[in-house]
Amino acid sequence: MYRLFSRVPSGLLPMAKIVQAHIERMGNEVINQREARIHEEGEKDTNQDPNFVKALLSLHDKFVGVVNAQFEKNSLFHKALKEAFVEFVNKDVGKFKNADLLSSFCDRILKKGGEKLGDAEVENHLEKVREDRREGGR
Repeated sequence: MYRLFSRVPSGLLPMAKIVQAHIERMGNEVINQREARIHEEGEKDTNQDPNFVKALLSLHDKFVGVVNAQFEKNSLFHKALKEAFVEFVNKDVGKFKNADLLSSFCDRILKKGGEKLGDAEVENHLEKVREDRREGGR
């Protein structure tokens, strides 16, 4: 579809909007799952939620790969990815902001006892958080 719509003048814009809406839905689902765990399941709201941060990072990795591979790194789709992440990463759940959760995750992986990761894995996680924060606009 990408190759077909790229031949039409302004044909990729509607496609990019659809991709953006899809990414927003997926991201809002991650946000809603955290909200459900806190409010409905009674999970304690702390500034440590590595599963939530890992879910955001995984979602970002997935769609960066899609934009780069399937949409040939087209700037419209990179913009759609960025705008989608701005929408849902800036939705805070509970008493802690998502930025606090990301920084706590980084702090945890940098400490010796927090996560059992090698140097390369720590660097990889930190790079992903940096990219995710840049996409999120905070």
